[in-house]
Amino acid sequence: ISERDEGALKYLKDIKWARIDNPKGFKLEFFFETNPYFKNSVLTKTYHMIDEDEPILERAIG
Repeated sequence: ISERDEGALKYLKDIKWARIDNPKGFKLEFFFETNPYFKNSVLTKTYHMIDEDEPILERAIG
């Protein structure tokens, strides 16, 4: 998170996470109020892990 993100984060209402099975990993959903920074009310970031037992990130999307 940088100073550049500060304005948009003032509109953040909630963050939810969910485990995904194929490929192994999880996703984060960021819920925002209407704001001047972007049109989407939900932004999603998905993390794919190499091994569920070892927290090694393979790639991130979003």
